[in-house]
Amino acid sequence: MTDPDDTLSLTVDNCPFTWQPAQARMTGAGIPGIFVWLDPSLRQLLEPLSQEVGVALFRLLVAYHASVGAETDYQACVTHFGETFEEGFLGWGRAVAASGWGIFSLPHYDLAEKRAVVRIDHPWELGVQARVAEGWGCPVLAGKVIGLFSIAFGTSCWADETVTSTDEGQRVEFEVYASDRTIAEELSRLRQARLEEAQRPLAEKLALIEEQEEAIRALGTPILEVWDGVLALPIIGRVDSRRAAEITEDLLERIVATQSRYAILDLTGVVTVDATTAEHFLNIISAISLLGAECLVCGIQPAVAQAMATHGMGTARARTFGTMRSALMAVIGKRR
Repeated sequence: MTDPDDTLSLTVDNCPFTWQPAQARMTGAGIPGIFVWLDPSLRQLLEPLSQEVGVALFRLLVAYHASVGAETDYQACVTHFGETFEEGFLGWGRAVAASGWGIFSLPHYDLAEKRAVVRIDHPWELGVQARVAEGWGCPVLAGKVIGLFSIAFGTSCWADETVTSTDEGQRVEFEVYASDRTIAEELSRLRQARLEEAQRPLAEKLALIEEQEEAIRALGTPILEVWDGVLALPIIGRVDSRRAAEITEDLLERIVATQSRYAILDLTGVVTVDATTAEHFLNIISAISLLGAECLVCGIQPAVAQAMATHGMGTARARTFGTMRSALMAVIGKRR
């Protein structure tokens, strides 16, 4: 029976491990750690995350944060375990293999060409995914490899990942080479693509709304030639600056084209008027008058009439009528 106050130590492949039961503390290479089952513990932790964000984004996120600590690994482990990078890397590989990371080998390393092949048999990440429907490969190992070899080669690197199964078990192989691609840039690019994809339905909806609004505007302000030299314009809904400009432009063009002397604005479909809307109507009436035509207004609702009077529209040079029929009758009477 071990005394809880004892400190237990064990060194495996130059990697020291210590246990202090009284403090529930475990260290590997002097760094505090814990023992976690690959399956189910890590699987139940990582699988939902990969499903939630998607495998591609999950891989890049994990690889990026794994690569961040590469400088520490390089200084504390690789340079400690050998005089050359190859010796140090393989020594580091043996040290982390003692913690169950996998068995590391370096079949190819060419510093001049800045190319290498890293092989890992029994990688721990694949052990996590033995019962996973959609695997995510080995992004932690990929991030470590990219980070370490970027330091060794003195330039940014990328690693193509290949997973295979052998008679002895699973294997992952990384073909490492100098590249302008970085994990951070790939992560940013993927995030932007996902953002654009998420925004695409919204943009399509906005385009559809704009198209519908254009159709409503076209239907909402039809210019009707109801008699020789008489135009009628039923206005429905709110009139903002944009719509007022369109109404004015279309109506003036039709007056000139048809040589009309009268324009009837039917406001039956206008239920509310504010100061801005009243000003728009005044401008439309004034523009009609400048072309030498007479403007008649009909269909004003009581609430609208009160609002127009409040905002000064009652002083405009336009005769008003209760209905379109009465306005037409007045125009026809004058024409006769």
